[in-house]
Amino acid sequence: AGSAVVVTDQIAKKEETKLAYWTTAEDDPMIVRGWPSPTALPGNPGREALVAAYERKRGRAVPHLVFYYAFGLFKIAVIVQQIYQRYQRGLTKDPRFADLNRAARLFCTLAWRAIQRGRIEG
Repeated sequence: AGSAVVVTDQIAKKEETKLAYWTTAEDDPMIVRGWPSPTALPGNPGREALVAAYERKRGRAVPHLVFYYAFGLFKIAVIVQQIYQRYQRGLTKDPRFADLNRAARLFCTLAWRAIQRGRIEG
């Protein structure tokens, strides 16, 4: 039974980092424009409402939520930075990649703010 709990928690942690991909209309305009997602459309729940529904369905609280959200944002920042580096080296010419250095910085800033505030929104 103990190993099942560990596996379940590992799966949950992977799921919780995905909150970083859940954009809302209130997110920074660079994210809303550059990371288009139907989750930002009116009528969709915010991240905190989504977590509350997940916790109700799961029957227990999500531990270390801010940590996993921030970790997810840092993961996105690394991906974005890698794409930007390819753009800078001329390995890709897509002009949409020209500002990804600023996007990487923004994701890191959002992660730090979440940690400082202890919240995944706001």
